[in-house]
Amino acid sequence: MRRTLGSILCGIMLSLVVSLLAMAIDCARAGSRTEKLICATPTLQAIDSAMAKAYGELKSSLPAAQQPWLQSSQITWIQRRAAFCDDDGTQN
Repeated sequence: MRRTLGSILCGIMLSLVVSLLAMAIDCARAGSRTEKLICATPTLQAIDSAMAKAYGELKSSLPAAQQPWLQSSQITWIQRRAAFCDDDGTQN
């Protein structure tokens, strides 16, 4: 029960993240607990897709010189999400 609650809280946290630095998850390749939770929950999948779309729009609106910073921030955000939400410590 505690792990399930933790997974749900991580999913909610993901849905509330203001940062738009997530790429849509390929559910056929989902490996971490967080990715599997997102893929198993239609609402979280929709939020993940919306975040990926917003990320793409933001990236395309930035000057080329700022895009590496955005990509680096995205990688850091995904690593932090994994460290916080994945019981097994898997990082993508």
